[in-house]
Parts: sequence; C-alpha cells; structure tokens
Amino acid sequence: MDTWYVLDESVTPAQPVGPYGYEQLRDLAGQGRLSPSSRIARVGGAAWTEAGLEPALVGLFRGVPPQAPELALGAASSQPDGCPEFTFFSCANQTIAVFKSRWSQLLTVAGISFGGYLVLAGPQLFGAVYDAANGSTEPSPVNLLGVCCSGMLNIFVGLPFFYGCLHAATGAIRGTMKLGDVLIGFRSYGTTLVGSLFVVAVYAGVAMVAYIPLIVAMVIGVASSPRGGGESALILAGLIGGLLMIALLMVGAALVVMRLFFVPLVAIDPALGSMGVARAINYSWRASKGCGWSMTGALIVFSLIAALSFLLLCVGYIFIGLPLLMAMLAVMYETIYRRGAMLPQAPATVEG
Repeated sequence: MDTWYVLDESVTPAQPVGPYGYEQLRDLAGQGRLSPSSRIARVGGAAWTEAGLEPALVGLFRGVPPQAPELALGAASSQPDGCPEFTFFSCANQTIAVFKSRWSQLLTVAGISFGGYLVLAGPQLFGAVYDAANGSTEPSPVNLLGVCCSGMLNIFVGLPFFYGCLHAATGAIRGTMKLGDVLIGFRSYGTTLVGSLFVVAVYAGVAMVAYIPLIVAMVIGVASSPRGGGESALILAGLIGGLLMIALLMVGAALVVMRLFFVPLVAIDPALGSMGVARAINYSWRASKGCGWSMTGALIVFSLIAALSFLLLCVGYIFIGLPLLMAMLAVMYETIYRRGAMLPQAPATVEG
C-alpha cells in the first residue's frame, strides 16, 4: 500500500512528517490539517507535489479546487512531462490577475522593500548632500565613503532582503503571507547570501562577454579613423558594438541569467524543504527549461511599466509599479516552483 510524507510548513524550516497511509490522510483532511495545496511526497517516489494534484488522493478533496481559479498558474496537460506551461502571455495575464486580487498585500511588501532600500542608500545620500552643502565639484572622501558603504550594504543586506521580500510576495499570491516572511533571507542568511552572490556572478559573467563586441568595435573604430577626425567612424562603431552588446545581453539573460535568477529563493523556500544552493541550482535550471525567453520578455516589459509609473508624481511607482513588478516576479517563481515539483527527482529530506 502506498504511503506519503506531508510537509509540515508550520515550522521553519519545513519538516516532512509521516509516512501516512490513505486512511490517515483522509482523517487529516477531515480535520482540516491537509488541504489540496499541502505538499506531499510518495515514499520512494518523485518530488514534492500538491496533494490535490496527486491522482491517488483526488478522492480526498472532491469538489475542492487545489487553488483559486483566478490564481491558477499554468496548464499542466499540454507539455509532455506534465509541467505547467509558461509563456509571456500566460505570465502577463497571471500577473494582472494577481495584482488585482492581492494588491493590498503586494503594496505592503512593496512599501517595506522601498523603505528598506532607502535606508540602505542612506550613506550614499548623506555623501551627496554633504558635497552639495559644501559646494564640491569633485566627489569628496565623505561622498566616496558613502558610496562604498551603500554598495557593501546592498550586497550583504540588500540581496537577502530582496529575496525575503520576493518570498513574501509569493506568499501573498498563495494566500499565506506573513510580514515576517520578508526576513526569511536573514533567517537563512548564509544560504541566501551564497545563492545571491552566485546569481550576481552569473550576471557579471554574461555582462563581461556582452561587452566584448562593444570594446572590439570601438578599438576598430579608433584604428580606422583618419588622423584629426573620424567622429562618424567612431559613432558607427559605437552603434554597431552597442547593438551587439544588447543582443548578447538579451541572449545571456534568456539562456542563463533568468533561469538561475530564483536560485536563492528556491534554496531557502520552506515548501521545498530548504534544499540549499547546490540542489537549488539544479532545480531552477531544470524547472525553467524552455521558459528563458518568456521570462526575459516579461521582465523587460513589466520593468518598463514600473519605470513609467514614476511619471505619476513618483508615488505611482510605490502604489502601482513596484507592486506590479513584485506580482510578476512572484508569478515567475510560483511557476518554476510548480514545474520543478512535477519533474522526476528525489524529494528533499525524504527517505523511503
């Protein structure tokens, strides 16, 4: 007879309990302790998945949908491996639906995020104000020190804070958000920081490769320019190099960066058993297969919308732009989370 583990998400990190037989799971469902969205794993079977998606357990939840229809994230039937689809249009539609239905929670996360980053930028702002008050035309030591301090704060505090806010935004669309979720990056600080630095290193590597055509084009432009002139040749070289750089950045983002962007969050997500960075890289890479271009396109479009929201007296960014961006990133992560759960792999911390 099949038995299953249930992921207890009431503790941090989440812990598997069980195993339970079908009758025991029915009792748990009757007591309200097991829902269609509870994470379960068959003993000796595949990855964690939702109880409502397990065919053998469907009878426990007759008439109870696994999630609210307006927040349904992807269709699982059209892909050969059973993974939910992810396209630009599905992401856009889901983002808009989530933004409408979870706006207040997303606004709360956006406000905390915006305020936090203002604090982190404090030393840099102080340095700029100091120079302005003293009429400095060159950056003063105080200004340079402020820039360095803000840079270090953004790395060692800002990155875990960002992924904590993203975890809270994901909780908002799942209907399980707590304000303390924004601190999950600090509760698992080492894992979050290592995962975040990994993502930064990946982006830096892609950027370095993308800048090569621009540098080569500028060198060729300078070498081919006649002495005493050649501005048009330099402009043409810069234009060609710039276009090639943008093209390589887009390709790198679609093929590598976006597919690994959520590694820190996968690594610390209690619903995935807090699997750590190494396993999170594999999980994210496999779960995002075929999604890179759609994710890149969605990020560009919604980032532009968020930037344009600044035109609404700046407050539009806080009330519209940033919550919308948070909704889009949360939808992306939730899709990867669900796709990964459908892939054949051993569940984290589960032993048969």
